[in-house]
Amino acid sequence: MKRTIAAMIFVTLVGCGSKAKPADTTAMHRDEHANLPAEVVKFHDLLSPKWHAEKGPQRMKDACGAVADFTADADAIVKSAAPAHGDAAKWAPSTKELVDAVAAFKTSCEGTDEAAFDTAFQHMHESFHAVAEAAGGAMGNHDEHKDGDEHHHDDKK
Repeated sequence: MKRTIAAMIFVTLVGCGSKAKPADTTAMHRDEHANLPAEVVKFHDLLSPKWHAEKGPQRMKDACGAVADFTADADAIVKSAAPAHGDAAKWAPSTKELVDAVAAFKTSCEGTDEAAFDTAFQHMHESFHAVAEAAGGAMGNHDEHKDGDEHHHDDKK
């Protein structure tokens, strides 16, 4: 009995102690967006779990199901003032591009062509990053997840 308990304790300790603790990517991710206006963060929070979802029909269904929210959030961004710490010269053009990208995304959602959806979703994602960067946000190197499924934030829903 004592050997069994000792063996269980040993296995537990070895198992717990042998794995490196993962970095707190949620905190790092929040730090990336700390300087962003609330409207931009709201769009990000809507986009991120859909963008980082596994590609396929369910991703398309979920993202397209949020078209009205993407539209409303992009409209709120374009109506907001350029952040003081951002790039005022890039703010207005990037917010207009985001609104246009959301409109194109909406059009792609009206069909069933997954390739057209992927192209429009990619464009909307890139347009969002342009807005975030114009707002002065430290978006980091997001080239690593251009296709949507290589890089995951801890806020995946």
